[in-house]
Amino acid sequence: ALRALMEPHLRKMRAARPTTDSSMTARILRYDADRYKLAESLRNALSVGSLEACACADAHAKRALLAPLLDVTTRRPFQQAYDVWVRGVVLPALAGDATRVRYQQFPCVRAQCPGDMTLGPHCDAAYGHAPSTLIVSCLLTPAYGTNALIYESSPGRENWTAFEGAEGEALAFPGGLAAHFTSENTTGVTRWSIDARVVKGDSSMSAYDTGSYFAVAERGSRLSQG
Repeated sequence: ALRALMEPHLRKMRAARPTTDSSMTARILRYDADRYKLAESLRNALSVGSLEACACADAHAKRALLAPLLDVTTRRPFQQAYDVWVRGVVLPALAGDATRVRYQQFPCVRAQCPGDMTLGPHCDAAYGHAPSTLIVSCLLTPAYGTNALIYESSPGRENWTAFEGAEGEALAFPGGLAAHFTSENTTGVTRWSIDARVVKGDSSMSAYDTGSYFAVAERGSRLSQG
């Protein structure tokens, strides 16, 4: 019955996906939360005592909650913690033999509050991202049940799996082509995570390569802004 409800959304997603070719299968990355302090630095930036206890009645309330991240000075410690995490955890795990990697300069901050829903099944290539885009969804609070991200392990598999885990775990998957979505959060608990998009090499460009969306990491040299 659930598949029947999903099928119209899946047909739309399949039609928008340019291909299912991908060399990557989803994997879990683990990091030391005490070392990288992503959740702590985000709590400090937002001036909240507990991320999980944050609840937003509507989109306006969520914008107000996240508004401190619009201030460069306020968000700087969180930005620095994110950069250190990308260089220390994400790139060593995913860069392979690439000599140049582009990664999202500031992450998408996800607060999946009770009652929240998001886009239906989709892949990021349908929204202008490069098909080769890798997404790393990093948990800052526990994820379980209906507050978890649902994904397919590789494009076209449709082997839907909920990314359940806790702070210190991240899901890396080929989200440029692999479908993902969330359901209505009925857990009563907010799930917080950040998304970092990563593109290896220069073979797959998109409109996001203009401006300052990406930072650039080059093997053997310092990071530079893209």
